[in-house]
Amino acid sequence: MLDMEAPVITISPESVREHVSAGRLHSFVLEVLSTNGAAIKGICFSDHPAIRADIPTFTGRRVHVSMRVDATGMQAGDIMAGSITLVTNGGEYRIPYELICDEAPAAAAAETAGSADNVVEDPLVYGFGEEKTPVRYGAAGAWAAAGSAVSGAGIRTSAGSGSAGDKGTRQAAAYGGAGTDAFGTDPDEEFDREAQLRLLRTSLPEDGPLFEAVLSAMIRAKDDSLLTYSFCKEAIRRGLSLTRLYETYIHAYPDDSDEMMPREVLLYFSYDRDPEAAIREKLYKNVLLYVDRDSELYAIYETRISHFAMKSLQELRISRSLQLIYDRMIFPGMIDQKAAAVLPDLLKARRVTLIGGSAAFVSVRYPELGARMRARMINGEAYIPVYFADAKLQFEDEDGRVITGAVRVDDESADEGGRLTDSLTARADVIRYMEEEMFRRPDLLLKCFEMAPEHRMLLLSAAKEIRERGIRNEEDKAILVKALDRLQLKRSFRAGIVRQLCLSDGDPRWISVLEPGDYTPETASDICRALCAHDHYEEAWKITAGCGSWRKDPGILMDILDGMIRKGRIPTADGLQSPDAAPDPLFVALCKYVFDLGPDKAADSVVQYLAYDYEGPAVQMYRVMSEALTRGQKLYDLPEKTLTLLLFADCRDHIDETFEAYIGHCRYTDMMVRAYLNRRSADYFLDEQEVIGSILFDALFSYMKAVDDPRKLPDIMALALTKYYSEKESLTQEETQLCQTLTDKLIEDGLIFCYTKKLRKKIRVARELCDRFYVEFHGDPETAPKLLVRILPDESEFRQVEMKRVYRNIYVMSTLLFMGDEMHYLIYETPGAEQPAEEGVIKVTKYHKLKDDRYKYLNNMLKAIADKDKDMLRENMLHYVETGEVTKKLFTLS
Repeated sequence: MLDMEAPVITISPESVREHVSAGRLHSFVLEVLSTNGAAIKGICFSDHPAIRADIPTFTGRRVHVSMRVDATGMQAGDIMAGSITLVTNGGEYRIPYELICDEAPAAAAAETAGSADNVVEDPLVYGFGEEKTPVRYGAAGAWAAAGSAVSGAGIRTSAGSGSAGDKGTRQAAAYGGAGTDAFGTDPDEEFDREAQLRLLRTSLPEDGPLFEAVLSAMIRAKDDSLLTYSFCKEAIRRGLSLTRLYETYIHAYPDDSDEMMPREVLLYFSYDRDPEAAIREKLYKNVLLYVDRDSELYAIYETRISHFAMKSLQELRISRSLQLIYDRMIFPGMIDQKAAAVLPDLLKARRVTLIGGSAAFVSVRYPELGARMRARMINGEAYIPVYFADAKLQFEDEDGRVITGAVRVDDESADEGGRLTDSLTARADVIRYMEEEMFRRPDLLLKCFEMAPEHRMLLLSAAKEIRERGIRNEEDKAILVKALDRLQLKRSFRAGIVRQLCLSDGDPRWISVLEPGDYTPETASDICRALCAHDHYEEAWKITAGCGSWRKDPGILMDILDGMIRKGRIPTADGLQSPDAAPDPLFVALCKYVFDLGPDKAADSVVQYLAYDYEGPAVQMYRVMSEALTRGQKLYDLPEKTLTLLLFADCRDHIDETFEAYIGHCRYTDMMVRAYLNRRSADYFLDEQEVIGSILFDALFSYMKAVDDPRKLPDIMALALTKYYSEKESLTQEETQLCQTLTDKLIEDGLIFCYTKKLRKKIRVARELCDRFYVEFHGDPETAPKLLVRILPDESEFRQVEMKRVYRNIYVMSTLLFMGDEMHYLIYETPGAEQPAEEGVIKVTKYHKLKDDRYKYLNNMLKAIADKDKDMLRENMLHYVETGEVTKKLFTLS
């Protein structure tokens, strides 16, 4: 746990300041990046009920955390300010935010049920390539670029009569001149594509090197023009082998071509299981059109095409090629719930093609819905779902302004020849368009509605019928409630549904079918208060949550929360009441919201519920835990969740108090206890952090006493406890026994530090260790420090001495010093450092007082030499030798 590499994290932006619209959803994204390549794992928490992460947990090296802001109940000028907390394995980060509310568009708010008109942009995705722009085939520019490339290559012909590049340049110039294209015509003039192809086939250069050089230049330029297609086709016919020839051929293959691709191309891609999606789109269409279904080649492609069709379907992609692929490869048995949720939009898609005029977008509106779908026109063409006959198509310019005067060419206003016969023909800005149904697959639609009966358009169709004829049974009522809950309906249509519900049931709970648009924050509080008076807390909850009235009246919110908790009717994320159902995140967030307004004012039920279900930043969970402890309430798993988050984020705020609560109130696990003990032992011993109180050391003592053999526990735990004991005034008998056991094991493993010598006053420590002096340094575990030493009075210059890495990041040097020695030392964090990280002096000013101490005899001999006392010198030398001989007899040292 201690050796795991933690990511070094940067977050962008460092703060968020944005504008939101009243009554609408808003979003922003936080990018979390690991700069050292270590994987990030984290959880996102918001301090405001209206802000939450789409997916709270995240992992990866570059992560985008999407935050959703619900501005329901806000008014122009309101400001939300606070912070988003990211708890990661690289630490805890707080991103401040300030969200300023602007007024919602008045016209949209009046038309829809309390929110602005939503626009679903490009519900279907066009193909797999970038948006295409009209291509003028055979432009002189392509020839000029190719000729320039050939000239630069300097290729010689076999006859040696000049460079192919010169020839290419001359021929390129011959193919195109100023103001004309490769056909010697005006480039602005429109040509029939087949005529162009016929002309191209007669215009390709016969010279082999020139042909290859020109084509290579086109491939490198990624040209997908008709000219390139003609070149590639000819190169395949000639049997040329050029890099990316087949890929370029398919990219340039015209979308509306009905020509079978060469067999060489089909065989080539049969070996490539994962070509580009844009290639697969054209390739698979060609296979379906022209390859015999009983052939081996078709069998190779069939499964791939089926997988491609399902994947493209789920991505809602559409094009002429995909139209054929879907029609041939999608069958009712392939439809699951996931596919059923999206496939109707494809099956009801229509191709809208401009015949005259220009527009940037086409959108479809339904009389009952406040939202509309809009698709961008690409090359005068767009794909958009149309479900009902009363749907209205409208065209818009680049700025979203509606273009009036759009007429279908197959309308009654057009004659058989497609010519408009009404007065619109006189207008230059009139839009003429064709609308073509893409699929006629009622079998697939029926299967989709069986698998996903709550599809929004099926729901709308049923609601329209019931609204007209009235409610007949409970099933009808349920359909209307779902329509109100799940569809963005216009105010007039909503009003008709609500009237039907009111006529069918006088129970006051009918009010739960209303949505925020039917209330204002000013009126909702009174409605909720009346509902609470009759114990209709759930209905009141739906209203206050839906319209955001909790922002204006926290008092009634407290009543609603308290009542629902006491009745055991906690709203769930999926709307179903079951013991295992996850609570509605908004409910939990609002409980925390009223708690933050003043813990002393929060109802006991709210505090108790937060202790049971709240999950947030560790510091916030600790606040809830402390309040619950003060009130004598049950803590459930809150201490465990708090401790887990503290350890995960490598955070120390209240970690010891949290551990104490965990041990005292939870069914603790060995893994969690050891994680805490290891982490805090490392803080104390390795990082030299101050540990206040005795929670850690009491836990270490208890844990080690409970195991069979404390010597088998991690060294870091033994090091922390024995160091702590070295600093205590005295030890109990049990502490002394444990300290002796642990210290003997550490010394045996060579883990000897400065504090080890201090233990000699409390336990037995070998004399050899007590005779020495120690210098200890906590540095970088990967780079040894540099130690310079001089011992006065004998040395005037510093000399370098090795420091041994004894444990992780701790380096130790030990030495013998005698009476009168004065050791000066300088420690540099790295060998190249210019300034010392630590310096000090060790002075020996008195003799050891232990009996039979050989160290004492050495000091006496030095003193005798200094005093020129021969008798004293002789006496101490004899004692020293005798002590050494006795030691040899009594102990066998290995």
